[in-house]
This record gives sequence, C-alpha cells and structure tokens, in this order.
Amino acid sequence: MQMELEESHSHNSNSSEADSCQLSSNSDEKDSALRSICSELQPQQITKTVIKRAKKIPIFLQKLNKQKKKEQLKKQNFILCPIFFIPSELNDVYANGDIILEYDFLKDYETNKKTHNWSYIKQVTNVEVRKEMNTIEIHQSVNVEQKKDLQFLSDKYINTPDKKTHELGLILKEFEKQKTETLNRFFNMIQGNPNILEPLFQLQQQYIAACLDWSQKNVSQNKYFFYAFGSYNKKFKQYEQNRLGFSKPLLELLGFEGDSFKNYILRKGRFEIYNSVSRMEMIIQKIQYGIEKWSEKQWDVVLLTIEDIPVYCQQRKIAISVKQFQDIIQKYKLQNIINENWIDYINLCGITEFFIDDNQIQNVLNQRKQLKEYDSIQDIPYIAQSEIFVEKFYNNDNEEIQKNNNKYKIINKLKINKHLQNQQLNI
Repeated sequence: MQMELEESHSHNSNSSEADSCQLSSNSDEKDSALRSICSELQPQQITKTVIKRAKKIPIFLQKLNKQKKKEQLKKQNFILCPIFFIPSELNDVYANGDIILEYDFLKDYETNKKTHNWSYIKQVTNVEVRKEMNTIEIHQSVNVEQKKDLQFLSDKYINTPDKKTHELGLILKEFEKQKTETLNRFFNMIQGNPNILEPLFQLQQQYIAACLDWSQKNVSQNKYFFYAFGSYNKKFKQYEQNRLGFSKPLLELLGFEGDSFKNYILRKGRFEIYNSVSRMEMIIQKIQYGIEKWSEKQWDVVLLTIEDIPVYCQQRKIAISVKQFQDIIQKYKLQNIINENWIDYINLCGITEFFIDDNQIQNVLNQRKQLKEYDSIQDIPYIAQSEIFVEKFYNNDNEEIQKNNNKYKIINKLKINKHLQNQQLNI
C-alpha cells in the first residue's frame, strides 16, 4: 500500500514538472514571438503609433470634462432658487381703495419702467380730447379684483427702517380697521335695501358734468393739472378710478406732443407721472382722506417725464364729493344717506394742479434738448439705411413721394454734416 502511494506521488510530481516545463516553453515561445514582431516594426511606425495614441489623450480628457460638467449640471437642477431672486415688482399688490402697494417703493425710484408691469390691472377702453377743458381723457376698465387683506404688507412697511415707509404701514393698519367697519355697515345696508344704490348710479353723468364745470371755473387757469373720477364696481364690489384727464400743457411738459400720448397710452396701457417716493406719499394722503375726509391738501412731489427727467414741484389736491352739490342731492333724494362714510366709495372726483417753477421747466427743456441731440447722433447709421430703403422700394415716378423723399434727404444730410463738424471740432 505504501509503495503504491509512493509511486502515485512520484507520478504526480513528474507530471507537474512536465506541465511546468510545458508552460515555460509556451511563455518562451510568446516572448520570442513578441520580440520578432517588435523587431519587424520600423522605428517610424512605432513613432507614428505613439503620436496617434497621444493625440487621442486630449479628446479623452475633453470627454471626461464634459461628463463632469453634465454631472454638475444634474446636481444643480435640484437646487431651489431663493425667494429674493424674484423681481420685487412681481410682488406689488393692487389693493382695496384703488391703490398699488409696491413691495419696495425705494427701488429704482428715479425711473418708472417697472410701472409698465401694472398694465394688466386696467384696460384702456377709450381716449378722447375735451376741447373745453384742453385735456386728453382716458377711460379704463378694471380686469382684476383688489386684494383686501393687507396685513402682510402693512406689517412689512412698519418693520422697514425708512421713515416714510414706516408711516405708510402705520396709517394702512389704522385704515384697515376703519375700512372694515365702514364696509360692514355698507353691505348690511345694501342687504336690507338692495335698491339704495340705484340713485347714486343714475346721477353719475350729472355729477361728472358738475365736477368738470367746477374745474373749468376754478382750476383751468393753471396750465398743469389732471382730474380723476372713481366709482363703485358692482362686479368686484370695489371702488376704482376709471376716468382720467390730463391737461395738454402737462402732457407736453412730460414729453408728449400732439397725438403721441394717445398712441402711447393705447400701446402701453399705463402712464405714471410720479416717481415711486411721491406715489407712496400720494397713497398716504389718499388713505388719510378715507380717515379724515379732508377736502384740500398741498404738498411737494416729484414728477417724471417720459425720459425720466425729474420735475420738482408742489401740488394741490382737491376732493370733490357728491355732498358738495345740493341740487344733485335734492334731485335724487339722497338726504337720508348723504352723510354716510361710504358715500364716496360710489362716486368721487379728485382734481390735482401743479405749481411748477420756471427754472424747473427750463431745466426739463434743456435736458430734453441734450437727449434729442444725442439720439440724432445715435441714429446716423439708421438714417443712411433709411435713405437706401426709400430709394430701393419707393417708386420715384410719384411726384409727391419724390418731393417728400428730397425733403427727408436734405434734413438727414444737415444732421450728418452737423455731426461731422462737431467731430472735427472735438479732434
């Protein structure tokens, strides 16, 4: 038995040695094959192979970098944008009382560009010229319901360091309390007598005519003014201004000539004449009217022209209530309700006149002249292109068009010559 095992072990060891020799033999054969292949390759071929592979390294690195960037972008897609990246004007609120409470009154107060975002609130339905008043009047309809709960904004204003904004917050909170009581009484009275408002709706045209007549006799001597009429919106159950008239001298000072205001308001849908700080003061005074029922006030304001030129002046605000017209009260039998606090929610007229110093007017004209000269310089490439367009597309056989084209070319050449002369002088 022992001999068999020894023989077996001897046989296994011999076979393993044979296998080892065979593997060694195979490895030697492979090495010799590789050496033979390498020996057959020319040095130039080796160099080309190395260069070819080296060129692929930058491509590989680029793909790797792109892959890393994609992974980074995928990670960034899950990052939530902080709320302070939202433009503040998107948080402006059209509030009860037909006022726009701006999230930040002090932001960009030297320009009115952000106010164009408010054009969705009201739609201009008609624009007409009133020759007897020397005004251009716009009619509007409201498209949205006013926000009634203003606690968030009043608290925000109160906690603002700015003194005027803080004042707005305090007076807004006071008005909210009084407004709630007044409106509760108003709606309770309507519920008890649904027809109680009908006379107030019927008298609107006579009331408007009476207010315009008063304005023509007392205010029109001043060149710069505007008026605004407000009434009750049955659909949304809110007060809103829906009719405004601007004197032509005021519009000219603000940068509009001829029918340009009509075209502008129909296109843009809105035009604010105050800077944002003065708008805030206007809201404060408007709220105080709701609390105190003042009939006339005067304070300093800053107007902004269409070019954002500031006009520092003083304004006088006059509130004309139905209560001032006894003939209307008697005709429509309003004696029982005329002293109610809510009566001005149904119909109210405000007239604003401006006292503008001659120096301010001259300053506006000077700045406007400089801006126009600058614009004419900027437009020179456009002028050259316009002339090519006119020559190419308009029929020169038409005498009227040709006459206008010649006139147009003369004006443009004068502008270009003036610009070139100025350049030579500067050199």
